Amino acid sequence: MKSDYKKMFVAFTPIVAGAVGYGMYQEATRKRRISAIRLNLIENIPKLRNVLILGDSVARGYGSSNGGFGSTLISLIEEKTETKVQLTNLGVDGLTSGGLVDIIKEMETKDAISRADLIILNIGGNDLLELFTSGGPNKVIKEFRETRKTFKQNLLYIKETIRTINPNAALIANGLYNPCEKEYEYYSVAGQLIKNWNKTYKCLNSIIVDTYGLSRERIYWADEVHPNDEGYKILASLIFKQAVDIS
Repeated sequence: MKSDYKKMFVAFTPIVAGAVGYGMYQEATRKRRISAIRLNLIENIPKLRNVLILGDSVARGYGSSNGGFGSTLISLIEEKTETKVQLTNLGVDGLTSGGLVDIIKEMETKDAISRADLIILNIGGNDLLELFTSGGPNKVIKEFRETRKTFKQNLLYIKETIRTINPNAALIANGLYNPCEKEYEYYSVAGQLIKNWNKTYKCLNSIIVDTYGLSRERIYWADEVHPNDEGYKILASLIFKQAVDIS
């Protein structure tokens, strides 16, 4: 019996090693692709004229009196390039990824995509929030995997639609941040789920902004989920530094 196990081990070891090696190769290839995208974006920032923001209430700038992260980001870009940049913000409060699939089919959205040099997505939070509001944390945990699967399908459709309309636009996606207070019972669980959720954005083959750098101090938040003006300035700075910093 021990001999049989040994034979099986010898037979399967190369297969397992090959699978692991191929996974590492794919990840390395993806990182090189993203680095190339970021480098191309940095090199073409001086030519950037039109920025489009798509997504939910954070995309729209809910909780801000001056346009959310979009207006601050445009100011940062204009300061560096000394050129005028046009911002189009089609963010919608409460939008899910499924809702964005519908909106991206509309002519207004298609026209905006066709004109954009840079497209920023902020989407996904409401997919999870819908679960939470209808069934609390237990429902989020129970239905997380299936919801994430649907989210990925929607992201792929969004990406393919954008690429079909405008294959040259740079694409940035903001990851989710943990909206829970550290004292909240499910804070650690929420953090782990969100980190797993953020891995889904890899399917976009785009620049993904790590938003965990957002401070959780109350002075930066309009409510439990949305930043205020100062919070959006921090988010804009994170996007700029991680994706379009040309300094």
